[in-house]
Amino acid sequence: LKLLNHLDNSFNPFLIIPEESNAINFEWSKISYKRSKYAQKKTILKKYKKLSSNFKKYYLKDDSKNFLKLNINNLDEQITQNVSKYLLAIDTYNDVYCEIKPLASIVGINVYWKYNILIQLAKFHKVKIIYFQDVPHFEDYFFEGFGSIFTSSKTYKNDLIRFFNKKDDDIHVSYDFNNFLLKSPDDIKNYVEQFSDEDKIKFKNKYEIDKNKKIALIAGDPGDTYNSKEHKFFSEYYSLLDLKDFSDYHTILKLHPQDKTSISRLAKKYANNKNVTISSDIDIYKCLASSDIVISKYSTVVLEAIMLKKFVILTNFEDASFYKYAVKYKVAHFAYETSDIKKLIINKDNLMKNYDQKLNIYLSEVYSPTNHSIDISKTFKEVIDRDTIT
Repeated sequence: LKLLNHLDNSFNPFLIIPEESNAINFEWSKISYKRSKYAQKKTILKKYKKLSSNFKKYYLKDDSKNFLKLNINNLDEQITQNVSKYLLAIDTYNDVYCEIKPLASIVGINVYWKYNILIQLAKFHKVKIIYFQDVPHFEDYFFEGFGSIFTSSKTYKNDLIRFFNKKDDDIHVSYDFNNFLLKSPDDIKNYVEQFSDEDKIKFKNKYEIDKNKKIALIAGDPGDTYNSKEHKFFSEYYSLLDLKDFSDYHTILKLHPQDKTSISRLAKKYANNKNVTISSDIDIYKCLASSDIVISKYSTVVLEAIMLKKFVILTNFEDASFYKYAVKYKVAHFAYETSDIKKLIINKDNLMKNYDQKLNIYLSEVYSPTNHSIDISKTFKEVIDRDTIT
Protein backbone atom coordinates (compact mmCIF):
# COMPACT_ATOMS: atom_id res chain seq x y z
CA LEU A 1 0.00 0.00 0.00
CA LYS A 2 2.92 2.35 0.65
CA LEU A 3 4.11 1.65 -2.87
CA LEU A 4 0.67 2.24 -4.40
CA ASN A 5 0.51 5.60 -2.65
CA HIS A 6 3.58 6.67 -4.63
CA LEU A 7 1.91 6.06 -8.00
CA ASP A 8 0.35 9.08 -9.68
CA ASN A 9 -3.29 9.47 -10.73
CA SER A 10 -2.71 7.91 -14.15
CA PHE A 11 -2.58 4.51 -12.39
CA ASN A 12 -5.66 2.67 -11.14
CA PRO A 13 -4.23 0.19 -8.62
CA PHE A 14 -6.07 -2.39 -6.51
CA LEU A 15 -5.16 -4.95 -3.85
CA ILE A 16 -6.24 -8.60 -3.86
CA ILE A 17 -6.62 -10.63 -0.64
CA PRO A 18 -7.72 -14.19 -1.59
CA GLU A 19 -8.29 -15.34 2.02
CA GLU A 20 -11.12 -12.85 2.53
CA SER A 21 -14.68 -13.70 1.49
CA ASN A 22 -14.91 -10.41 -0.43
CA ALA A 23 -11.47 -10.74 -1.96
CA ILE A 24 -11.89 -8.16 -4.71
CA ASN A 25 -13.71 -4.87 -4.50
CA PHE A 26 -15.10 -3.96 -7.94
CA GLU A 27 -17.11 -0.93 -6.80
CA TRP A 28 -14.78 1.37 -8.74
CA SER A 29 -15.28 -0.63 -11.93
CA LYS A 30 -18.25 -0.45 -14.33
CA ILE A 31 -17.63 -4.07 -15.27
CA SER A 32 -20.42 -6.44 -14.28
CA TYR A 33 -18.49 -8.98 -12.24
CA LYS A 34 -19.34 -12.65 -12.52
CA ARG A 35 -17.26 -15.34 -10.91
CA SER A 36 -15.47 -17.41 -13.54
CA LYS A 37 -14.45 -21.02 -13.32
CA TYR A 38 -10.80 -21.71 -13.90
CA ALA A 39 -10.58 -25.12 -15.52
CA GLN A 40 -6.79 -25.09 -15.60
CA LYS A 41 -6.40 -25.19 -11.82
CA LYS A 42 -6.47 -28.99 -11.79
CA THR A 43 -4.09 -29.06 -14.73
CA ILE A 44 -1.62 -26.88 -12.83
CA LEU A 45 -1.69 -29.18 -9.79
CA LYS A 46 -1.27 -32.25 -11.99
CA LYS A 47 1.63 -30.55 -13.76
CA TYR A 48 3.27 -29.76 -10.42
CA LYS A 49 2.93 -33.34 -9.20
CA LYS A 50 4.48 -34.60 -12.45
CA LEU A 51 7.38 -32.15 -12.12
CA SER A 52 7.89 -33.20 -8.51
CA SER A 53 7.90 -36.87 -9.48
CA ASN A 54 10.37 -36.35 -12.35
CA PHE A 55 12.62 -34.23 -10.16
CA LYS A 56 12.83 -36.97 -7.56
CA LYS A 57 13.41 -39.64 -10.22
CA TYR A 58 16.20 -37.91 -12.15
CA TYR A 59 17.97 -35.59 -9.71
CA LEU A 60 17.80 -37.01 -6.20
CA LYS A 61 20.15 -39.88 -7.08
CA ASP A 62 23.03 -37.33 -7.10
CA ASP A 63 21.83 -35.61 -3.92
CA SER A 64 24.43 -37.04 -1.54
CA LYS A 65 23.65 -34.60 1.30
CA ASN A 66 19.87 -34.85 0.86
CA PHE A 67 19.55 -31.06 0.36
CA LEU A 68 17.39 -31.42 -2.76
CA LYS A 69 15.33 -34.18 -1.19
CA LEU A 70 14.64 -32.00 1.83
CA ASN A 71 13.56 -29.06 -0.30
CA ILE A 72 11.30 -31.03 -2.66
CA ASN A 73 9.68 -32.85 0.27
CA ASN A 74 9.05 -29.46 1.85
CA LEU A 75 7.26 -28.40 -1.35
CA ASP A 76 5.15 -31.54 -1.28
CA GLU A 77 4.14 -30.77 2.30
CA GLN A 78 3.20 -27.23 1.34
CA ILE A 79 1.03 -28.43 -1.56
CA THR A 80 -0.74 -30.98 0.65
CA GLN A 81 -1.35 -28.63 3.58
CA ASN A 82 -2.34 -25.61 1.50
CA VAL A 83 -4.23 -27.13 -1.42
CA SER A 84 -7.54 -25.38 -0.67
CA LYS A 85 -5.77 -22.01 -0.39
CA TYR A 86 -3.92 -22.71 -3.64
CA LEU A 87 -7.16 -23.40 -5.50
CA LEU A 88 -8.86 -20.35 -4.02
CA ALA A 89 -5.92 -18.12 -4.99
CA ILE A 90 -5.82 -19.54 -8.54
CA ASP A 91 -9.55 -18.86 -8.93
CA THR A 92 -9.32 -15.36 -7.50
CA TYR A 93 -6.29 -14.23 -9.48
CA ASN A 94 -7.63 -15.68 -12.69
CA ASP A 95 -10.91 -13.82 -12.15
CA VAL A 96 -8.97 -10.59 -11.82
CA TYR A 97 -6.97 -11.18 -14.99
CA CYS A 98 -10.13 -12.13 -16.93
CA GLU A 99 -12.40 -9.33 -15.71
CA ILE A 100 -10.05 -6.40 -15.12
CA LYS A 101 -7.37 -7.15 -17.72
CA PRO A 102 -4.59 -5.29 -15.86
CA LEU A 103 -1.51 -4.08 -17.73
CA ALA A 104 0.83 -5.17 -14.95
CA SER A 105 0.93 -7.16 -11.73
CA ILE A 106 3.24 -6.19 -8.85
CA VAL A 107 4.73 -9.09 -6.89
CA GLY A 108 7.36 -9.31 -4.18
CA ILE A 109 10.82 -10.75 -4.70
CA ASN A 110 10.40 -13.92 -2.71
CA VAL A 111 9.22 -17.51 -3.09
CA TYR A 112 5.76 -16.85 -1.70
CA TRP A 113 3.30 -19.21 -3.46
CA LYS A 114 0.69 -16.52 -4.18
CA TYR A 115 3.24 -14.53 -6.15
CA ASN A 116 4.14 -17.62 -8.13
CA ILE A 117 0.48 -18.16 -9.08
CA LEU A 118 0.21 -14.52 -10.19
CA ILE A 119 3.34 -14.90 -12.32
CA GLN A 120 2.28 -18.16 -13.96
CA LEU A 121 -1.20 -16.80 -14.74
CA ALA A 122 0.33 -13.60 -16.11
CA LYS A 123 1.93 -15.68 -18.87
CA PHE A 124 -1.52 -16.93 -19.98
CA HIS A 125 -3.05 -13.46 -19.89
CA LYS A 126 -0.09 -11.50 -21.33
CA VAL A 127 0.23 -9.32 -18.23
CA LYS A 128 3.51 -7.54 -17.39
CA ILE A 129 5.21 -8.51 -14.13
CA ILE A 130 6.95 -6.00 -11.85
CA TYR A 131 9.04 -7.50 -9.05
CA PHE A 132 9.34 -5.22 -6.03
CA GLN A 133 11.59 -6.22 -3.13
CA ASP A 134 9.08 -5.96 -0.30
CA VAL A 135 11.17 -8.04 2.09
CA PRO A 136 14.96 -8.16 2.41
CA HIS A 137 15.62 -11.75 3.41
CA PHE A 138 15.43 -13.46 -0.01
CA GLU A 139 18.87 -12.27 -1.04
CA ASP A 140 19.52 -14.99 -3.59
CA TYR A 141 16.07 -16.29 -4.49
CA PHE A 142 14.14 -15.42 -7.61
CA PHE A 143 11.30 -16.82 -9.69
CA GLU A 144 12.28 -18.23 -13.04
CA GLY A 145 10.41 -15.80 -15.23
CA PHE A 146 10.15 -12.43 -16.90
CA GLY A 147 9.68 -8.87 -15.75
CA SER A 148 11.46 -5.83 -14.31
CA ILE A 149 12.91 -5.77 -10.82
CA PHE A 150 13.02 -3.03 -8.18
CA THR A 151 15.38 -3.64 -5.25
CA SER A 152 17.37 -1.79 -2.61
CA SER A 153 20.35 -4.14 -2.89
CA LYS A 154 23.12 -3.70 -5.46
CA THR A 155 24.50 -7.14 -4.48
CA TYR A 156 21.11 -8.68 -5.21
CA LYS A 157 21.23 -7.01 -8.62
CA ASN A 158 24.63 -8.52 -9.33
CA ASP A 159 23.36 -11.97 -8.33
CA LEU A 160 20.34 -11.67 -10.63
CA ILE A 161 22.60 -10.81 -13.55
CA ARG A 162 25.10 -13.53 -12.72
CA PHE A 163 22.80 -16.43 -11.80
CA PHE A 164 19.51 -15.64 -13.57
CA ASN A 165 20.80 -13.98 -16.74
CA LYS A 166 18.86 -10.81 -16.07
CA LYS A 167 19.86 -7.69 -18.00
CA ASP A 168 21.26 -4.62 -16.29
CA ASP A 169 18.44 -2.36 -17.48
CA ASP A 170 15.84 -4.82 -16.12
CA ILE A 171 16.93 -4.02 -12.56
CA HIS A 172 16.35 -0.72 -10.75
CA VAL A 173 18.29 -0.14 -7.52
CA SER A 174 17.60 2.49 -4.87
CA TYR A 175 18.13 2.55 -1.12
CA ASP A 176 14.83 4.49 -0.96
CA PHE A 177 12.95 1.23 -1.45
CA ASN A 178 13.75 0.32 2.17
CA ASN A 179 11.25 3.02 3.12
CA PHE A 180 8.44 0.79 1.83
CA LEU A 181 8.93 -1.65 4.70
CA LEU A 182 6.39 -1.39 7.52
CA LYS A 183 8.86 0.94 9.21
CA SER A 184 11.96 2.29 7.49
CA PRO A 185 15.39 1.73 9.08
CA ASP A 186 15.41 5.39 10.14
CA ASP A 187 11.93 5.07 11.67
CA ILE A 188 13.07 2.08 13.73
CA LYS A 189 16.27 3.75 14.86
CA ASN A 190 14.48 6.92 15.95
CA TYR A 191 11.77 4.95 17.76
CA VAL A 192 14.25 2.88 19.75
CA GLU A 193 16.42 5.87 20.64
CA GLN A 194 13.35 7.50 22.18
CA PHE A 195 12.40 4.29 24.04
CA SER A 196 13.94 5.02 27.46
CA ASP A 197 15.04 2.64 30.23
CA GLU A 198 11.90 3.67 32.07
CA ASP A 199 9.83 2.64 29.04
CA LYS A 200 11.55 -0.75 29.06
CA ILE A 201 10.68 -1.28 32.73
CA LYS A 202 7.04 -0.34 32.05
CA PHE A 203 7.00 -2.80 29.16
CA LYS A 204 8.35 -5.62 31.36
CA ASN A 205 5.92 -4.80 34.16
CA LYS A 206 2.98 -4.93 31.76
CA TYR A 207 3.84 -8.51 30.79
CA GLU A 208 4.99 -9.53 34.29
CA ILE A 209 8.60 -9.99 33.24
CA ASP A 210 11.34 -9.76 35.88
CA LYS A 211 12.93 -6.33 35.36
CA ASN A 212 16.39 -7.85 35.93
CA LYS A 213 16.02 -10.36 33.13
CA LYS A 214 17.12 -9.79 29.55
CA ILE A 215 14.68 -10.53 26.73
CA ALA A 216 15.05 -13.00 23.88
CA LEU A 217 12.53 -12.27 21.13
CA ILE A 218 11.38 -15.06 18.81
CA ALA A 219 9.64 -13.75 15.70
CA GLY A 220 7.10 -16.51 15.10
CA ASP A 221 6.97 -18.46 11.87
CA PRO A 222 3.59 -18.17 10.08
CA GLY A 223 3.60 -21.93 9.52
CA ASP A 224 1.39 -23.38 6.81
CA THR A 225 0.73 -19.95 5.33
CA TYR A 226 4.27 -19.99 3.94
CA ASN A 227 5.76 -23.42 4.53
CA SER A 228 4.74 -26.44 6.60
CA LYS A 229 3.38 -26.90 10.10
CA GLU A 230 6.26 -29.27 10.88
CA HIS A 231 8.93 -26.69 10.11
CA LYS A 232 7.20 -24.08 12.24
CA PHE A 233 6.92 -26.47 15.18
CA PHE A 234 10.52 -27.67 15.17
CA SER A 235 12.00 -24.21 14.58
CA GLU A 236 10.20 -22.84 17.63
CA TYR A 237 10.51 -26.00 19.72
CA TYR A 238 14.31 -26.18 19.39
CA SER A 239 14.61 -22.44 20.08
CA LEU A 240 12.55 -22.68 23.27
CA LEU A 241 14.39 -25.85 24.33
CA ASP A 242 17.80 -24.16 24.11
CA LEU A 243 16.63 -20.92 25.74
CA LYS A 244 15.33 -22.87 28.73
CA ASP A 245 18.94 -23.21 29.96
CA PHE A 246 19.40 -19.44 30.27
CA SER A 247 17.72 -18.35 33.49
CA ASP A 248 18.81 -14.73 32.97
CA TYR A 249 16.58 -14.48 29.87
CA HIS A 250 12.83 -14.24 29.48
CA THR A 251 11.55 -15.30 26.06
CA ILE A 252 8.82 -13.49 24.14
CA LEU A 253 7.39 -15.47 21.23
CA LYS A 254 5.62 -12.94 19.03
CA LEU A 255 3.09 -14.77 16.88
CA HIS A 256 3.01 -13.94 13.18
CA PRO A 257 -0.08 -11.85 12.25
CA GLN A 258 -1.26 -14.61 9.88
CA ASP A 259 -0.70 -17.43 12.36
CA LYS A 260 -4.08 -18.82 13.46
CA THR A 261 -2.72 -22.14 14.77
CA SER A 262 -1.85 -23.36 18.25
CA ILE A 263 1.53 -24.73 17.11
CA SER A 264 3.60 -22.22 19.11
CA ARG A 265 1.85 -23.17 22.33
CA LEU A 266 2.41 -26.82 21.49
CA ALA A 267 6.14 -26.09 20.98
CA LYS A 268 6.24 -24.39 24.39
CA LYS A 269 4.51 -27.35 26.01
CA TYR A 270 6.92 -29.95 24.60
CA ALA A 271 9.99 -27.78 25.30
CA ASN A 272 8.71 -27.50 28.87
CA ASN A 273 9.90 -23.89 29.01
CA LYS A 274 7.89 -21.97 31.62
CA ASN A 275 9.82 -18.75 31.10
CA VAL A 276 7.96 -17.74 27.92
CA THR A 277 5.35 -15.16 26.96
CA ILE A 278 3.40 -16.00 23.79
CA SER A 279 1.39 -13.17 22.29
CA SER A 280 -0.16 -12.10 18.99
CA ASP A 281 -0.95 -8.49 19.93
CA ILE A 282 2.24 -7.47 21.75
CA ASP A 283 3.96 -4.44 20.13
CA ILE A 284 6.80 -5.85 18.02
CA TYR A 285 8.76 -2.58 18.12
CA LYS A 286 8.60 -2.37 21.91
CA CYS A 287 9.82 -5.97 21.92
CA LEU A 288 12.71 -5.04 19.62
CA ALA A 289 13.63 -2.02 21.72
CA SER A 290 13.64 -4.13 24.90
CA SER A 291 15.28 -7.28 23.54
CA ASP A 292 18.88 -8.41 23.70
CA ILE A 293 18.58 -11.39 21.33
CA VAL A 294 16.32 -11.85 18.29
CA ILE A 295 15.64 -15.34 16.89
CA SER A 296 13.85 -15.91 13.60
CA LYS A 297 13.84 -17.93 10.40
CA TYR A 298 13.22 -15.19 7.85
CA SER A 299 11.06 -12.41 9.33
CA THR A 300 11.51 -8.79 8.20
CA VAL A 301 12.15 -8.15 11.90
CA VAL A 302 15.64 -9.57 11.31
CA LEU A 303 16.81 -6.62 9.21
CA GLU A 304 15.38 -4.23 11.80
CA ALA A 305 17.16 -6.12 14.57
CA ILE A 306 20.44 -5.98 12.63
CA MET A 307 20.08 -2.21 12.22
CA LEU A 308 19.44 -1.93 15.97
CA LYS A 309 22.58 -3.95 16.74
CA LYS A 310 20.78 -6.87 18.35
CA PHE A 311 22.32 -10.35 18.48
CA VAL A 312 20.49 -12.15 15.65
CA ILE A 313 20.15 -15.93 15.36
CA LEU A 314 18.59 -17.45 12.24
CA THR A 315 17.11 -20.92 12.64
CA ASN A 316 18.27 -22.76 9.53
CA PHE A 317 17.40 -26.36 10.31
CA GLU A 318 16.10 -26.96 6.76
CA ASP A 319 19.16 -25.33 5.16
CA ALA A 320 17.02 -22.61 3.59
CA SER A 321 19.75 -19.99 4.22
CA PHE A 322 17.63 -16.84 4.32
CA TYR A 323 19.62 -13.64 4.98
CA LYS A 324 22.68 -15.33 3.50
CA TYR A 325 24.62 -12.07 3.17
CA ALA A 326 23.84 -10.98 6.72
CA VAL A 327 25.51 -14.18 7.90
CA LYS A 328 28.39 -13.75 5.46
CA TYR A 329 29.13 -10.30 6.91
CA LYS A 330 28.66 -11.65 10.49
CA VAL A 331 25.81 -9.41 11.55
CA ALA A 332 23.61 -12.52 11.97
CA HIS A 333 24.31 -16.19 12.66
CA PHE A 334 22.84 -19.47 11.40
CA ALA A 335 21.75 -22.22 13.76
CA TYR A 336 21.98 -25.45 11.74
CA GLU A 337 21.81 -28.04 14.51
CA THR A 338 19.43 -28.33 17.44
CA SER A 339 22.06 -27.22 19.98
CA ASP A 340 23.51 -24.35 17.93
CA ILE A 341 21.29 -21.70 19.51
CA LYS A 342 22.72 -22.52 22.93
CA LYS A 343 26.29 -22.42 21.60
CA LEU A 344 25.72 -19.08 19.87
CA ILE A 345 24.25 -17.45 22.98
CA ILE A 346 27.20 -18.66 25.08
CA ASN A 347 29.58 -17.14 22.53
CA LYS A 348 27.46 -13.99 22.05
CA ASP A 349 29.86 -11.39 23.46
CA ASN A 350 32.71 -12.62 21.31
CA LEU A 351 30.56 -12.71 18.16
CA MET A 352 29.34 -9.15 18.76
CA LYS A 353 32.86 -7.67 18.81
CA ASN A 354 33.45 -4.92 16.21
CA TYR A 355 29.76 -5.04 15.32
CA ASP A 356 29.58 -1.44 14.13
CA GLN A 357 32.36 -2.08 11.63
CA LYS A 358 30.67 -5.29 10.38
CA LEU A 359 27.32 -3.50 10.04
CA ASN A 360 28.79 -0.61 8.06
CA ILE A 361 30.51 -3.00 5.63
CA TYR A 362 27.32 -5.08 5.27
CA LEU A 363 25.18 -2.04 4.47
CA SER A 364 27.68 -0.47 2.09
CA GLU A 365 28.50 -3.63 0.15
CA VAL A 366 25.11 -5.35 0.07
CA TYR A 367 22.83 -2.32 -0.15
CA SER A 368 23.08 0.73 -2.31
CA PRO A 369 25.74 3.08 -0.85
CA THR A 370 24.06 6.21 -2.24
CA ASN A 371 20.59 7.66 -1.86
CA HIS A 372 19.89 7.22 -5.55
CA SER A 373 16.21 8.08 -6.03
CA ILE A 374 13.86 6.74 -8.69
CA ASP A 375 10.64 8.30 -9.95
CA ILE A 376 8.48 5.21 -9.43
CA SER A 377 5.48 6.29 -11.54
CA LYS A 378 7.68 7.33 -14.45
CA THR A 379 9.77 4.14 -14.28
CA PHE A 380 6.69 1.89 -13.96
CA LYS A 381 5.21 3.49 -17.10
CA GLU A 382 8.47 2.96 -18.99
CA VAL A 383 8.57 -0.68 -17.87
CA ILE A 384 4.96 -1.37 -18.88
CA ASP A 385 5.41 0.30 -22.28
CA ARG A 386 8.77 -1.34 -22.96
CA ASP A 387 8.43 -4.93 -21.73
CA THR A 388 7.09 -7.59 -24.03
CA ILE A 389 5.49 -10.86 -23.03
CA THR A 390 6.59 -14.05 -24.74
